[in-house]
Amino acid sequence: MAAANSSNNGSNNPRKILIVDDEPDIAAAFEMILQMNGFEVGTYNDPILALSDFKPNSYGLALLDIRMPKMNGFELYKKIKDIDSKMKYVSLQRMNTIVKSSRNHFQNWRKQNTLLENQKQ
Repeated sequence: MAAANSSNNGSNNPRKILIVDDEPDIAAAFEMILQMNGFEVGTYNDPILALSDFKPNSYGLALLDIRMPKMNGFELYKKIKDIDSKMKYVSLQRMNTIVKSSRNHFQNWRKQNTLLENQKQ
């Protein structure tokens, strides 16, 4: 997913958040939650594309996955910071772990529930 960037007179837009995560489902989940809470969101699954589209003063915050192919989140943040020194970031690595763990628990629960339902029949 790509998003158009807009400039706002030299100050970062605190209501616009950049998300870069190579897992589309995780990026989409964060995008949906943030949009539901009134934020503008630019979402990318490719750190190289996110960097090539990045414009200074467009975002107030970047949510970056750390483990991505092509370029990790630390490298991406360093390059973004070179373009926009005011940019702040939060690592999505811990959140990805929580989301994956929750998804695994839900899938296991669903399997167990299905087995129990089949046994009743």
